[in-house]
Amino acid sequence: MRFFQSILTRCIAILFSLMACAIISGCASTKIARPDQISAYKAAMAGKSHEARTILKQSEDDSFSKFLLSCIELSEGNLTVAKRYADEFMASNPNTPDGRVLTELIAERKAYPSEPWTTSFASAWKASGSPKLTVVDYLEGALSEETENCESRKVPEAVIGTPNELLVAGEIGLFCDHKKFTELCLAHTSSDTPMTIKLLALKWLDYEVTPSDYKDSTIPADLLKTAQQQRRELVQEFSVQLPLDIAFAMMKILDQTSEERIFSLTDIENIEKAVSRPRLAPMPEELYNDYLKRFIALGSWNPQLSATNAVFSTIGLFHYPFILQKKISATAKESPELRVRLAAICEKLGKAQLKQRTLIELMEGTATFGVAAELGNNHRTQEQYRVLFSFMRKLIKGVEPAMASIYWPIRPLMIDSLELKIKDAVGFDQLFSDEEMPAEYVKLLNDLQ
Repeated sequence: MRFFQSILTRCIAILFSLMACAIISGCASTKIARPDQISAYKAAMAGKSHEARTILKQSEDDSFSKFLLSCIELSEGNLTVAKRYADEFMASNPNTPDGRVLTELIAERKAYPSEPWTTSFASAWKASGSPKLTVVDYLEGALSEETENCESRKVPEAVIGTPNELLVAGEIGLFCDHKKFTELCLAHTSSDTPMTIKLLALKWLDYEVTPSDYKDSTIPADLLKTAQQQRRELVQEFSVQLPLDIAFAMMKILDQTSEERIFSLTDIENIEKAVSRPRLAPMPEELYNDYLKRFIALGSWNPQLSATNAVFSTIGLFHYPFILQKKISATAKESPELRVRLAAICEKLGKAQLKQRTLIELMEGTATFGVAAELGNNHRTQEQYRVLFSFMRKLIKGVEPAMASIYWPIRPLMIDSLELKIKDAVGFDQLFSDEEMPAEYVKLLNDLQ
């Protein structure tokens, strides 16, 4: 059992490391875009191409400005102008792989103008030798809140007390103040708070109250106790209000058995009922439209990206698979009959995790299948685990360019990539892999329809 847990832990660590490099930056270059370039970048991603051009024309001699201008022209189909700027960027930066990918992308769009943008970008990246991309590093200031310190981050008066207050607080990075953000989450858990907002509050409270080797709680003991109680009440509420979903029913069971080393027969019966629910948690597409409308109404500079980040902040079981697997491992030692029942539980849960079609859930679902294979000694499940594990490892290698397709200043590419990520995040990452989706994985997904 520990073997599968260690595999999953290692893969998730690798994934987040790659995402941190791609999104937060700093791992390939110390160069940072100037304020005017950041403003132009945000304007371009918001669809304000004329404004972006006007800003960049003032620094047209700067090589990074040429890269941005090339991307903006490419966004609007001005391929000749885009190629000229790309060539000028390449002349100044002959060793920058992003320039090669940009040139290939322009050629790809010229040859296949009706092709999906993400497909074009993946093809251009592969045609360039699948290099490590670095340009996103320059945009660090555009990808994070530009306020210098946590104390000065303020939610606008107009949204204070409204459900959207939590979204704004998250977007400006107010969670840097754990106490303040926890209090804010507690304030948005009332009966009239929209479900999508309460989901975000639950996930933050769940993170804050869960012991971890990687963090120390920085909130006062009395507030922590209140957060723990409110988290339990939200889990109970969602387990009833979302009867299709395994996640909240499972969280409720684990809460109730938190002090126990093994599951009782009644616990196992309750878990079997939980995993008989048709899905793990709300599907990304269900949440995305609500978050998108809210961020558009708030005037977010990139509502599509903000909505996507909100979605992937709410779904899944997160740390619960580790807790569940630990208890299952201990309980399975009690009798051969229990091993069989627990193996069946893991197989059902693993399938539900795969149905989410996200890379994190593919990782966790793969580990769950590994546990099922170990407990049941089932050759079919063991083969499914091997196929899933191999596929997952290859997908991880494509995370960095996949994220670049979202953050390069090419608005139609960004929108196409985010829409695909919401619909099928595994399929999105798979575009940047040389690995075809294995038939066994496709069969498992089809079995879930």
